[in-house]
Amino acid sequence: MQGPFEDKEALADIFTQVKDVDEQLFGVILEILRKEKVKDCIGFLSDNGNQKQLESQMLKQGNFTQADTEQKLSVVRKDMIQITDVLKKLKDHDFNNKDFSTEENYESTLDLIKIIKDERQAIKFLIFLVHLTAIDERFIRCGSNSLYLLVEMKADLTKKNFENIKISNTQLIGANFVRCNLNGSHFENVDISGMNLSGAQLFYCKWKNIKINELNIFDCQEGSVKSICFSPDCSTIALCCKDKSILLQDIKTGKEKFKFDNHSDWVCGIFISIRNQYCKVLDVGY
Repeated sequence: MQGPFEDKEALADIFTQVKDVDEQLFGVILEILRKEKVKDCIGFLSDNGNQKQLESQMLKQGNFTQADTEQKLSVVRKDMIQITDVLKKLKDHDFNNKDFSTEENYESTLDLIKIIKDERQAIKFLIFLVHLTAIDERFIRCGSNSLYLLVEMKADLTKKNFENIKISNTQLIGANFVRCNLNGSHFENVDISGMNLSGAQLFYCKWKNIKINELNIFDCQEGSVKSICFSPDCSTIALCCKDKSILLQDIKTGKEKFKFDNHSDWVCGIFISIRNQYCKVLDVGY
C-alpha cells in the first residue's frame, strides 16, 4: 500500500543494504565517534585516515593470519563504505525529516515494519541510529523514528545502554526500558504512556514536554470481571465477565475488538494463543 512517504519502499531497500554488514562494526564506529567527539559522522567516516583507524580497531577484535587479515580488511572497507553510503541517503530522506509516529503516517509505517521486523541486521542498524543521536545532532529525527520503530516492533530493548541519546517529537507508548541506562538522555515532546522504566538508570536526564495519556479503563459493561488474560504480544486484553461474556479490548486504545456471548455460565479463565489466532475457554462456572 502506497502511503504518505513517497519513497517508503526505497527506505526498506536502504535498510536492506546493511544486511550483510558485520554488526561489530556498528559498535566500533560508535566507540571511535565518541572518543574523537565527532559532530559530523558522515564527514568523519568519509576520511581515509579515519577509515584506517576503524580498520585497525576492527582487526583488534580477533587474531588473524596474514591472509585472514587481508580478507578482513577487505570486508571492513566494504562495510564502512556501505554504512557511510546509507547514512548519506538517510540524511536527506523523509526518515530524517518526518515524524513516522503520527496517525497520518501510521499505515505506511506499519507497512515498513512488516518488511523489516524479522531482519536482525535492520534492527541492529536501527539501534545504531538511536545511539547516533548522542553524537551527531543532524540524525536526531532519524534516531527518534528508529526508536519508535523498535518499540512498535517490540524489539528487545531491555538492559541496553542508551546513555545520552536525544529523542524528540515521537511516541514511545508501551516501550520496555527495564534496567536500561538512560543517563544523560534528552527527551522532548515524547509520548511515554505505558513506558516501563523499572530498574532503569535516569541520572542527569533532560526530559521536556513529556506526554503521558490517561490509562484506559478495562471493564465489563455489566457485572464484575472474573479474570483477565493478555495476548502474547500485549496488544489485546481478554476480560471474563460475570454476565457470561468474554470481552476483547485493545490495550492501547481501550476500544472493544470483539465480544463472545451466550456462555452457559460465568467464564472463569481464558487463554489466547501465541499468534492471537484463537481464544480457549479454560473453565466455566464456579
